[in-house]
Amino acid sequence: MINIVYYNMFQPVENKLPFTYISEYLGLLFLILIPLNIRITSQFYIHDILAPLMLLCLLLYLLGNWREFFNPVLFYLYAFLIVILILTIFHYKNTTDIYELGIFSYMILIFLFFLFFPLSIKKIKYYGITVIVVIFIFFVITEICNVNIKHQVYDNSSLQILTNRFFFTFEHPNLLGSFYVLPIICIVFGFLNKIQALKLKYFILFILILSFFSFPLVFTASKHILLSIAIVLGLISIRKEFNPSKSIQLLIWMTLIVIFIIFYLTVIFPFFPIKQSFPYINIDTLGMYTIHQEIYLKMILHNWNTFLFGVGRSNVFQAYPQLVNHEEIYSILSQYNLTQLTSTFTRYMDAHNEFLNICASFGVIAVGVLYLFIFKTKQMIKTKLLQKQILVFFISALFMVSFWDDILSKRWIWICLGIILSQLRLLENNRTQRITD
Repeated sequence: MINIVYYNMFQPVENKLPFTYISEYLGLLFLILIPLNIRITSQFYIHDILAPLMLLCLLLYLLGNWREFFNPVLFYLYAFLIVILILTIFHYKNTTDIYELGIFSYMILIFLFFLFFPLSIKKIKYYGITVIVVIFIFFVITEICNVNIKHQVYDNSSLQILTNRFFFTFEHPNLLGSFYVLPIICIVFGFLNKIQALKLKYFILFILILSFFSFPLVFTASKHILLSIAIVLGLISIRKEFNPSKSIQLLIWMTLIVIFIIFYLTVIFPFFPIKQSFPYINIDTLGMYTIHQEIYLKMILHNWNTFLFGVGRSNVFQAYPQLVNHEEIYSILSQYNLTQLTSTFTRYMDAHNEFLNICASFGVIAVGVLYLFIFKTKQMIKTKLLQKQILVFFISALFMVSFWDDILSKRWIWICLGIILSQLRLLENNRTQRITD
């Protein structure tokens, strides 16, 4: 019976069996609860309560469709899980070492759920519209009422411009900055067929309307905006007017790369205050993020064992204070007028770099296998779908954002990957069925 569910999963919604409806509404409920950001404990949110039900759905699906789990691309994901499980056991000192294993296991569960249980186009369309509009209205109200939360730490610093940033319901504007890509992806795939059929002037109008309602994203002042930009650029790249032209495709890709370079320069150097002479940006010292990244590099490059297999999360916490250079930290923070934070930077901080985070805990082999999986996901779509270009832009931006954030610990990123792949699989299935008919 479950085999029939799998078959019907790729058919119009009205033909679906009850089991598929349950999983679909479970996924929709999970999506609705995420932006509410209702915290139960420090790392446990109300939407996480649904995880056991999601796991149960996957296990039931596995019983009748076990071949689906043996997709060659998914083996890279399983290999990553096996590697970090073995290394967690090898490095184990206390429960802190289980943290990363638990996080990635949960993220993979979420990804597989949204991959194998695709939401209907109608549901993702209305979800995306609702979230974008609600965030926009919330932003307008907070601006009118002047009730924005402030980053007090940046007062009287060279980063005064970042004092007022838009949070929505999230604890940090960067979280909202990365979350924004989820409703944008839902809108893009919800309207994809209609968008592709639009005349160019109406397509431009669609992009302008989407940009208008996404305007609060600018006020997050988050470099994670790159993810949302990548989706829009991917959508532009598949337009029939632009796709055949290699020069236009190069221009679109160069736009993404140039934005990445500019954003990454703000990580490497303390841009502000802007200088009046070349090179205009402040290059007297390196940027704040490089303080932690240099320390993580010392851990990783200590010897071949730490490079290949990492040191374990508990050892990261233990080794960090021992590897700090107090004078260097004070010198860098003085460029920001934030020397009062020196003691904070000497105790422990996240690497603000996904490659370094994973490498410090599990080594370069784990990093290589995980990112190999991410880039291989496009091979899960076997036919030459033009829409696959959106996936390519997304995973490219995901790779870029990894240079300044632990982006792969965000639930919505794995949901995005699952939704894109499931929607492309639906398109592929429909295309194959039309050819067969």
